[in-house]
Amino acid sequence: MSVTPALVSFRRMIVDKDFDGTAVDGVANRELLHAVAALYDQSLPDVTRDIIYTHICKPSSRSVLFIRDAQGAIREASERGCKRKVSDFPDDDVTSKETENGANDDEDSKSLFDDVFSDSDDEEQEDEEEEDDDDEEESEDFSNGCEDFVRAVKRRRRLRQKGTFTQESVGIESRLAAAASYERLVGKEDDGIIQLSLISVRKRFRKRGLGKRLINMIKDPTVMGSFKCIIAYVDHGAIEFFRKHNFTDDVVVSSRFKHLAENWENSTFMCYLPPYSDIGPVPQLTSKVHQDALVLFQLDADIEDWRKSAVEVHQNHALLVQRLRNEMLRLTAQVRNQEEIILSLKTQLEQITQEKNAMEKEFDTFRSTSKSSYEATVSAMAERFLDLKMPEAGAPDAQQP
Repeated sequence: MSVTPALVSFRRMIVDKDFDGTAVDGVANRELLHAVAALYDQSLPDVTRDIIYTHICKPSSRSVLFIRDAQGAIREASERGCKRKVSDFPDDDVTSKETENGANDDEDSKSLFDDVFSDSDDEEQEDEEEEDDDDEEESEDFSNGCEDFVRAVKRRRRLRQKGTFTQESVGIESRLAAAASYERLVGKEDDGIIQLSLISVRKRFRKRGLGKRLINMIKDPTVMGSFKCIIAYVDHGAIEFFRKHNFTDDVVVSSRFKHLAENWENSTFMCYLPPYSDIGPVPQLTSKVHQDALVLFQLDADIEDWRKSAVEVHQNHALLVQRLRNEMLRLTAQVRNQEEIILSLKTQLEQITQEKNAMEKEFDTFRSTSKSSYEATVSAMAERFLDLKMPEAGAPDAQQP
């Protein structure tokens, strides 16, 4: 598939009054911005338009676009036709009225950009998109004019439905095939870090290698300049795609850069580390031998840094092992002392148990002897009591007065 890459800064094109010209011939810069936002909007249904516009219009943000040739887009449009019905869209007068009233657009149930691209929704997705939220106050409303863009898209589609296939009926929405937005992080710790924020390929043009070309272009130091790492929050369904292009989600490696970007829900942090040979253009070193020498120099410098850090790590390990050894000796002595205490307590327990058994035996003997003596004493006392209370047998009754 033939496309022409374009590297643009939307903020500069929109805000900078000194900027003269267009990024794509015959396409207004605002219209190109809205087309890219619409492409991301279709791939990111859970992300609002405001967030999309904020990310692609940051001062440090750049976008790589794949644009199809106008004549090729016209030929394809004339061959495939348009599958939508004219009745699906309101007339221009009705649309204008809705815009004036501002009360007939149902944004809750339908995105404004749903009708920009006529791709079917049942195609398998190859590329996913990632987001990194970075709040920044913007004085410029970059989404301004998106409603006019959508109405222009609908008018061009009606022309194609009526059999008109010219540059007037085939706009940028028919030529934009893929886009990726990134920003180079600025700061002492962030120096040399590139964050890939958004990447999307139009559904109709997927499975044609455009996603691979986008990633390779962003990884190319001749395009991006020298960098240390590319970071991205990746949707779970796109992890394998990024792994095929040497991105890693290794916990140890990713932890080195993960704190540089805010976390996004339902996504995985991944990063790409360039090989040593991927150095940026060095004008003073034009010779291939000099380029190879610089690569070896950088490799040797990194190995030396690793050796120094490895020695320090080994020293820390040795100190830790020595302290652990001393701690083990202390614990061993403590266990041995506790074992002696336990043995002494066992001996005392046995002695107390023997004394307890002897006392129980003596108590049983005393109890049996005391019981017999007690019964005899009680019996004797009962007999004496009876003898004292009962009158003598045969004694005469008291005399009557």
